Amino acid sequence: MNLILISAEFPFGKGETFLENEVPILAQHFDKIIIISLSENSEQTREIPAVCEVYRYPVSLTKIQKLLALRFLFLRTVRTEVKQVASVYKLKLSLSIISTILVSWARAKKIKSILGPHLTADSITYSYWTDDVALALAQLKVENPKLTCVSRFHGWDVYFEASALGYLPFRNFINSHLDQQFAISDAGSNYARTRWGIYFPNKIAVSRLGTATQMEHWLPRESMREQRLIVSCSNVIPLKRVELIFEVLNGLVHHEIRWVHFGDGQNLATLQEKIALEKKSHLTVEFRGRVSNTDVLQFYKQESPEFFINLSTSEGVPVSIMEAFSVGIPVIATAVGGVPEIVSNHVGALVDPNATLEEIQLVIKNLLDSSLSDWNQLSQQAYEIWKSKYNAETNFRTFAQSMKEI
Repeated sequence: MNLILISAEFPFGKGETFLENEVPILAQHFDKIIIISLSENSEQTREIPAVCEVYRYPVSLTKIQKLLALRFLFLRTVRTEVKQVASVYKLKLSLSIISTILVSWARAKKIKSILGPHLTADSITYSYWTDDVALALAQLKVENPKLTCVSRFHGWDVYFEASALGYLPFRNFINSHLDQQFAISDAGSNYARTRWGIYFPNKIAVSRLGTATQMEHWLPRESMREQRLIVSCSNVIPLKRVELIFEVLNGLVHHEIRWVHFGDGQNLATLQEKIALEKKSHLTVEFRGRVSNTDVLQFYKQESPEFFINLSTSEGVPVSIMEAFSVGIPVIATAVGGVPEIVSNHVGALVDPNATLEEIQLVIKNLLDSSLSDWNQLSQQAYEIWKSKYNAETNFRTFAQSMKEI
């Protein structure tokens, strides 16, 4: 049996690092994997198993193609989606939403034409995101119901609130036609079943992501450093609130703190300017940029951070938190999306996403003031959570088998 995996970037560029854990395990369960990447010009940066073939196709639409998408207003499926915006989602129908619907349909048709030559009767076609690729698979299923098509959904492709428009197109159409959809969290599954207004909620199953083993077993720490090392790993974009992490740590003046952040993004330069002007003497800041997943994990193992912090306003279940747990790093994170499924006060601290600066600082201060034995308990429990629920070998083996049984 063959698998066709469509990614946004992998194995090119530096995105979708979580597929580095998944693809090698899927390769053990399929005769051949065709990876179709929609990355347009980045270099290949990840090695892939021998059973994989890689193709890349640009799918951006020209201005003319976007204008021509107006003709899709005459399609029944598109008109149904337009009506659903107001009747089911209770949203005001704007030109931006109509444009999103039309461009998504047009882009999906372009992706559908690309996928055609790769399809075979014995293949499973798997969209890593529930986006325009998943819509293309739904279009394909209308034309050929015998195809097996599935998608995953994570965070931004689940929650309407994560979109600038407060809306994601064609959720009902995608769910109606795909064979199966896999949520990475209970929270995502529950949200999709209720907010999407879908007809077939039973087509949604939970299949958690996972990360690779980093330690043979957990070992306690024998002492605590005077300068506490706190790490974060994310894009520097508004919803990740990396600036808030700085403001929180900058106010903890009674502790020597070294903060290391992995990742870059549109807000990085502005944040660096702010830090240059406002940083206090107790805080050391290091931006490591967008480095490989391997380098991040190597840093964790060598430096053994005291805490990992994530103050996002929207998440699925962050792989970055799984990685922290895999090396026994307790986590401080906002209670959004699927985060409460992995983070609790037994492994760090959950923070209300609407908490004030002072409230977040109090949570972190209490953790920094905790004893060595308390920290070791948090660390061990974090590792055990990873081992029991987020082990890549276990989770992706089960996922592969689930797809083959459809």
